[in-house]
Amino acid sequence: MWTSARRATQSNAAVGEVRMSATSLSAMGMPMALRLVAVHTPADGRSRARIARLPAEPGLPPVDHSHR
Repeated sequence: MWTSARRATQSNAAVGEVRMSATSLSAMGMPMALRLVAVHTPADGRSRARIARLPAEPGLPPVDHSHR
């Protein structure tokens, strides 16, 4: 099993630069099991606000980041 963490900066045409942190967990040697899980989260408050502004499907509730 191994874990890794990295940061990535992406440019979105609608909201601009978004910084993300990605954490991955891999469980090797487990046949028929999910072997890799990756979680991407906003790296800072500005990125969190920009992600919240991304267009969503009509009728969906607004983004709620209070689950931290």
